[in-house]
Amino acid sequence: PKLDAEVRRMAAAGIGNYGAEEALPILTRLADELAPSARSTLITALGRFKEDEATNTIVKLLKQEPSQASMCVYALQRQRTAVAARALGELLESDTASVRRLAKSALQRMRIPAAKEILAEAEKKAAEEEKEGQQEVEAAAESETGGR
Repeated sequence: PKLDAEVRRMAAAGIGNYGAEEALPILTRLADELAPSARSTLITALGRFKEDEATNTIVKLLKQEPSQASMCVYALQRQRTAVAARALGELLESDTASVRRLAKSALQRMRIPAAKEILAEAEKKAAEEEKEGQQEVEAAAESETGGR
């Protein structure tokens, strides 16, 4: 069994290095078959492909293996596609602060229009939320003092 897992990991690396379109369906199928310990190799290989199928598989692997977040974020960044940028944009809403930071950093490094748009929208949303929070604090303070 351990040998089988290692063979699959090496196969994922080799197929990923091959880089041909024909390799992508094999890699996506391996996503369900590889042991968690071998998935980092698969994630790296998938990051070499720009197809939506590769992006979706990386996102799926991230959901299955949150411990692979940095590897998945890097793979999405490496794709430099609008679909990958949108996937990173969704990670800006993660419950995990480190994932949010990784996603923001990756979007900043992508240097594609979609990434810039997603970052601008996220900054706008954060400013609006901060303003709303400040208004709530002011309203609470005013109600405590009786509006004086």
